[in-house]
Amino acid sequence: MDEVLAREPEEVQEAYVQARTKDHRERLDAIVAPLLDKHGLRLRFDEVVHHDDFTEPGQNIHGPQAQPTARQS
Repeated sequence: MDEVLAREPEEVQEAYVQARTKDHRERLDAIVAPLLDKHGLRLRFDEVVHHDDFTEPGQNIHGPQAQPTARQS
């Protein structure tokens, strides 16, 4: 994702940075929770999973095994 974002305008990059903040997540959770209740839905782990909680910026969330491999001919 970082490779893709590097080619985007500064304001797009900043939107992704801000989306990783605690404040942004709390505001998003406050929006999502009532919608889940309204529509009778629930989250799989009973909470929003933030994938970058498990990684540092620039890391692949799937680990090294998720890297594309060269095709053998």
